[in-house]
Amino acid sequence: MARGRSRYQRGRVVATEAGGWEIHYNVYLTDPASGKPKRHHRSRVVGHPPKMRKAEAETILAAELAAINGGPLARVADGTLSFGEWMRNFYIPMRGANWRPATRRSNDGYLKKQIYPRLEHVPLKDIGKFQVQMLFNQLAAVGYSYNVVYHVRDIIKAALAEAVEQDVLERNVARKTVIPEIEERQKPVLPVEWYAKLLAGLRTSRDRALFLIASFCALRPSEIFGLTWGSYQGATFKVMNTAWCGQFQPKKIKRTNRYGRTNYRWVAIPEAVRRAIDEWGRECGTTEENALMFSAIEARGRQAAG
Repeated sequence: MARGRSRYQRGRVVATEAGGWEIHYNVYLTDPASGKPKRHHRSRVVGHPPKMRKAEAETILAAELAAINGGPLARVADGTLSFGEWMRNFYIPMRGANWRPATRRSNDGYLKKQIYPRLEHVPLKDIGKFQVQMLFNQLAAVGYSYNVVYHVRDIIKAALAEAVEQDVLERNVARKTVIPEIEERQKPVLPVEWYAKLLAGLRTSRDRALFLIASFCALRPSEIFGLTWGSYQGATFKVMNTAWCGQFQPKKIKRTNRYGRTNYRWVAIPEAVRRAIDEWGRECGTTEENALMFSAIEARGRQAAG
């Protein structure tokens, strides 16, 4: 495998014709045939306005250049860097800038619990398809769900694909691995006759509106608590925002087009749900366009008053 050397560079961020931010820089790898350094140009689109500002694209570029300008590039180039070092010093600084907080927490959990115990100290060049496939088989055998094994495979495959892109590896050994047969777990379902009892037991219009939206509008919890009164269009929701761990996240939903731009979701609202929302709107105190439909602060205030 080619061996590299470090040359300090600044790189550049340019706007593409499609309206995105594209980063550009070079890596220098020694050609094994001639023994001379050869320049390889690298470029990729990292985001699009208004979701990403140019300064954020420059931060991603700086993270990638930090690995080249000051990092052990020779060890990267010959594949002796361990999987854990590759993830912590290169892949996560490069790709993690685009992760939502919830995604970062999930990925950190998969790395620490399922991936690092088996691959953390293994050199990249020594990771084989059999080893990776056996990891997935073992996770399935000890009872991990399809969702866990799927995400573990996704992380490993993406990390090794980036190593191939950066000329660290010649091929991605995880590309043709498969998820083993995993029996689908039975999920608890509330009996239909309990819905009416549960609804009747809810004391506030706020709780009734929350319950009915969750039951009939198929929104994620993060989307429900990211709803503003401006999202409520009468017969539909325009899902534009999310909330996670008490933090409001404007214009961050799990729907993007091929250019990385957000496509808002339109969700139909049944008549019974609309009546509950309207009732809550008359009681909540404010229905301004940017006000949260279900504010945690407001909920705590009502609990204290009660």
